[in-house]
Amino acid sequence: MVLKGYKLFFLSLIGLFFINGVVAQEVVDVAGNVKDERTGLPLAGVTVSSSVSDTQTDEEGGFSLSAKTKEKLTFTYIGYQTIELEALQTHMEVKLIPSASDLDEVVVVGYGEMKRSDLTGSVKSVSMEEVASNSDMNVMQQLKGKTAGLNVEGGAKADDSPSISIRGQNTLSASNSPLIVLDGVIFRGNLTDINSDDIERIDILKDASSAAIYGSRSANGVLLVTTKKGKEGKPKISYDFSYGVQSVTHNPVKWMNATEYANRLVDYSYLQSLYNWYKSGPSGPEDKGGKPEHPGYSEDVVRNYLKSEDERKNYTQGNSVNWIDEVSKNGPILNNNLSISGASQSFNYFGSASYTNREGVLKGDEFERLSLNTRIEGDLTSWLKLGLNVMYSDKDYSGIAASMQHAQNSSPLASMYDENGRYPDRFNAEFLMAHPLRYEYIDDFDKRKNRMYLGYAHIDVPFVDGLEYDFNYSNNYSSAGRKTFYPSSTYEGSEDQGVAAVTNSEETSWIFNHIVRYGNEFNDIHKIDLTFVYTRDQVTGNSSKIDAKQFTNETLGYNNLSFAQLYTIGSGAYKESSLGYMARANYSLLDKYLFTGTFRRDGFSGFGEKNKLANFYSAALAWNIYEEEFMGFSKNWLDYLKIRLSYGQNGNQGIGRYSSLSRMSTLNYIYENSPAIGLGPNTLGNSDLGWETTNSANFAIDFSVLNDRISGSLDYYISKTKNVLVERNLPGATGYPDVWTNIGAIRNRGFEAEINTVNINREIKWESDFVFFINRDKITDLYGDGKDDIGNQWFLGEPISAIYDYKRTGGVWTEDELYNGEILEGFYPGQFRLEDRNGDNKITANQDRRIVGYATPNYRFGIGNTISYKNISFYFFINSIQGGNGYYIGNLQRLLEATPDFDYAQRANQPAIYENWLPDNGVTEAPPIYNYPVVASGNYQDRSFIRLQDVSLQYNLHTEKLSRVKIQELQLFASGKNLYTWTKWKGYDPELGGYYDMMNKSISVGCKLIF
Repeated sequence: MVLKGYKLFFLSLIGLFFINGVVAQEVVDVAGNVKDERTGLPLAGVTVSSSVSDTQTDEEGGFSLSAKTKEKLTFTYIGYQTIELEALQTHMEVKLIPSASDLDEVVVVGYGEMKRSDLTGSVKSVSMEEVASNSDMNVMQQLKGKTAGLNVEGGAKADDSPSISIRGQNTLSASNSPLIVLDGVIFRGNLTDINSDDIERIDILKDASSAAIYGSRSANGVLLVTTKKGKEGKPKISYDFSYGVQSVTHNPVKWMNATEYANRLVDYSYLQSLYNWYKSGPSGPEDKGGKPEHPGYSEDVVRNYLKSEDERKNYTQGNSVNWIDEVSKNGPILNNNLSISGASQSFNYFGSASYTNREGVLKGDEFERLSLNTRIEGDLTSWLKLGLNVMYSDKDYSGIAASMQHAQNSSPLASMYDENGRYPDRFNAEFLMAHPLRYEYIDDFDKRKNRMYLGYAHIDVPFVDGLEYDFNYSNNYSSAGRKTFYPSSTYEGSEDQGVAAVTNSEETSWIFNHIVRYGNEFNDIHKIDLTFVYTRDQVTGNSSKIDAKQFTNETLGYNNLSFAQLYTIGSGAYKESSLGYMARANYSLLDKYLFTGTFRRDGFSGFGEKNKLANFYSAALAWNIYEEEFMGFSKNWLDYLKIRLSYGQNGNQGIGRYSSLSRMSTLNYIYENSPAIGLGPNTLGNSDLGWETTNSANFAIDFSVLNDRISGSLDYYISKTKNVLVERNLPGATGYPDVWTNIGAIRNRGFEAEINTVNINREIKWESDFVFFINRDKITDLYGDGKDDIGNQWFLGEPISAIYDYKRTGGVWTEDELYNGEILEGFYPGQFRLEDRNGDNKITANQDRRIVGYATPNYRFGIGNTISYKNISFYFFINSIQGGNGYYIGNLQRLLEATPDFDYAQRANQPAIYENWLPDNGVTEAPPIYNYPVVASGNYQDRSFIRLQDVSLQYNLHTEKLSRVKIQELQLFASGKNLYTWTKWKGYDPELGGYYDMMNKSISVGCKLIF
């Protein structure tokens, strides 16, 4: 029904083009020349636009086009400021002013703004207008790979919520997520609550100096999200719609078909007897009763090895099921956005509504979101401005996705339905054989709401030039309700006559900021900007849960728990608070020598009594060296050159709110033959628990050359984290599993490069963006005793992601080596060779394990290209994460070889990526299907990949017919996401790296209308 409505809408819209509108203004011919204001040279390729037509200047800077009388023409050119001039019928002489690498661009820096030319810290700004149109629901997916130091990973599910980190990992157990600040206040919600079409820009604070203003929360970087405002002019109504389909990208994993599955059971039984013979110590194939013979794969032989009558029937009749295909599908994506905005000299407004409906590639993986946003701002007087933002989101996660794990395990010879035409919960009532689609019979309700309102006031203090005061208050409320009912017809509910669970939770957070700023210029050479902040915030929440079972009537499920006979009830509540004081000073001398100094004092209720408060400092220097007289020789080719140096401290408070306290929990026991409830300790406290602090330095160069044809920045940083927050394991004799404590230290070093080039700047324009970044972390201290923590795989002098295991030396052991006594102790033919490090002819955990590699990448890079011609723009982006030298490896043992875990190899289905070893087939890269080595190691593969991540084609239409029906602009677009991946990784997706999650690719089409 929804799609039919859209068809009617677009048919009506097309019809409007043929309706005669009001009489348009007179159309005239306009001509002229465009030159560089500084050099006087003609500019070729300048875009000149009117409401009637568009054109570009020729080699001599000349142009001619049609326009309405007295309307304004727009002149746009890369590296120059965009201007608007009234159309004249006389010959127009136009001069464009170089934009000097957008140095006048205003950047959000937290508790204020400043020009990019005045920055001393490492701040990356991304305008969402520069991001190509696509179907991403989460704004961070649009930035994946496009900004140095910003790591965005995952996002394979319908809710499209990836993990985010900035400049590596600084902690072992605490949160590694960056702080999110929305319109100047800390945001406690999720980025999926924010409609990406409502976002104007994102500023990323990466180094200690720029992030230090947020002190205790900024060790992992800061994301400053700024939403849209109305722009001066008449009201503008914008509507955009897109529809697409997503499917699985890069799927080389193949599972055994019915024949392969049945034959491997024969192989398994044969290999059992073969390995029993190996264990007898034969000296040749005729020794110890002779080597067992394979029985072959005749139909009668195979039938005898199948485990159920159902499988034998399907094998004989040639029936089979591809369970991976059964649980996966193409998922539709629907996005709708409607906004209205406008502004006058003293008032602006922006309001929007968005509806998103996405389905993942697994059946049952669905997500729906409705979001509303309103932002108004007005000048009450010449010195007082008030504003209000209200955001609301309603998200529906209801439904349980089909299980990829169970689809992988299921026998291809099992029947889809039982004798009653229903999905059986388990095939042949076996533990490993759960039906992957059985969740369709489960009633699941999962809805979450988030509401935020932000009020703020800005005062330009009268009679004191440059003195400003801001106050803002934000309140964020979120709630979640989850209800699930497993009827007795399902496996989960069969033993208890139905099982229900109802969980409700809510959280309220508020924060207020008092901000005083003073800025002024003295004697035309000194500029000073002072900022003082006092901030407080608090979070409170509660939750309740009811588990019920043994229903006398299952008709209403979780909607009437009174039919249940047994209940378990639980509830909880929490509260935490923080406060902070901040002072920042920015000083500029002659616009060449810049200094920023910051001090912040923070308090957090979650730390121990003695350590609730901490101080954080930072300082930064910058030198606009291109302004120096001795750089005069470079004026013909150098547009801009700045050197930046910063050092500072940031904190991390990303732990549980009561982690410093000893806590109690309820205990159920029997007292005098009756059930009773008591209290007992379950968490050990630490009154000395304190702040994790990161000290970091950043050295950078910003540059622009050849009239902004090549520009960018280079950053090198080093950070050292001390008093690392660790959830340390405790010996069982203590009665506690672990305790939060401050131990050890971590060092991070990295290099980032961002290069922007204008390759062609004529009628056809071609711009490129290149991003490269590399990060190395290392544990420099743990417990102060110089010892490693093998249990957690933490090693002094090694990266946090070090993988500790046995190293494979290539191939498998052979029968000849068995006969000759050359195999290491406990090993047999077909099993992988492992490195005997100490040469004692056996493999032991203490002596022969080593660091075999690292899970983190070696380096990352991204290349984006935009090619435009008149009204057509084509964009494509290539994203890559690379390993090498032992970096970025993952364990694919579960997919590449039979595993003895829970007897999977005997019953569950297996991948068919490699042929399994048999004594006479010559296979050396896979073990036998009967695989029970005395010592096993992981099968580590390189996860390096290059991905065609984003492709977008846009067409902007400006015609007189559109203007007649009051349409200012019509944009048509088509986009693709994750279209192709080049990799040697043999799993589902190298970026996700797991056994069950599959990265999605999508193709979408849409349009945007502006009235």
